[in-house]
Amino acid sequence: MADRCRIKTILSRARERTDAAAYYPELGNLRMKAGLPYNRSQGRGRSTRHLTQREMSLLLGWVWERQDWYKRLELGTLTQPELRTLQEVSTLLCLDLHEWEQLHIALFGRKPAETHNPDAGVKVAPTWSHIIHTSPVAAYISNRCWDVVDFNPTADRLWGGMPDNVLRALLGLPHGRHERSTYTGSTTSWGRTARRQLELLGLPPQPPRRKNMIDWPSTWGPDAMAGLRNGRAVHPQDATLRQIEAEVYANAELLALYEGRRVAGSRVHARTQHKHAHPDGTQRLMYNPALDKIGIMEGAVSEPLGAPGARVVWMEWRPLEAAKSPCNFHCDLYHLHQW
Repeated sequence: MADRCRIKTILSRARERTDAAAYYPELGNLRMKAGLPYNRSQGRGRSTRHLTQREMSLLLGWVWERQDWYKRLELGTLTQPELRTLQEVSTLLCLDLHEWEQLHIALFGRKPAETHNPDAGVKVAPTWSHIIHTSPVAAYISNRCWDVVDFNPTADRLWGGMPDNVLRALLGLPHGRHERSTYTGSTTSWGRTARRQLELLGLPPQPPRRKNMIDWPSTWGPDAMAGLRNGRAVHPQDATLRQIEAEVYANAELLALYEGRRVAGSRVHARTQHKHAHPDGTQRLMYNPALDKIGIMEGAVSEPLGAPGARVVWMEWRPLEAAKSPCNFHCDLYHLHQW
């Protein structure tokens, strides 16, 4: 059941913030079409700077019919309004992300599946940069399309030069190095220590474009694909994610993984049935080029509430020996623990 009191509070307060004369130049012609004076100061009744309920209906396209549409919405008597029209209301009233979510919850009892703001998730509050730069653990910030916003020096070394787009790096697609990366070590191949570790693990080396991601077909790859699917569903308008998806469709190996099919080198165990769209709480094998060693990366992820789709990722890397501990078949590193 809709929360009528909450709906009225959100919409009426937002409407009272508007300035009809300054921001809605088309309003005069719409008023004339509806049989009202062009100038809002003419005619009977009190004049206000903000939009009236009738004027909101006019701006939404209800000139002759359903002239009380917005009034009914604001009073909470309009059940199940179309999402597209509700987004138009939000745009007209300049609702911020918090107000939009609260309105959606008041009307439908749940948060919106996607944001109505096309720029949401692109910019991240500067405070997050301060947080990752005070952390001794490798950490980076990416926006909704996985472009790297900021990173600390530890993350730069762990990646062997921070990529400009993490999703492209995870999928092995063409990408560049972030303009602020200062890493000067090797970026092309594994050294002697890492090759010996690969032999002990019984895992084939990955192509150079994804050399950081040991065991890519079973962990890193499927999880990155889950992230791409989720991103495309929540932000269908994002051009970067759309381009990445197009490149995935053009690559036979990536397409197989995107469609949930097994690829060469993937292991079959219970873990593969529960793919993550993020590394939060996971353990993965990861090559550290700065040390020329394969180790264990444990991830933690936070999503800034003011930037839906953006993420702050911490990657704690430890030597491979740290993985030698008892586990069960559901463990991310089950195969490793069976040495």
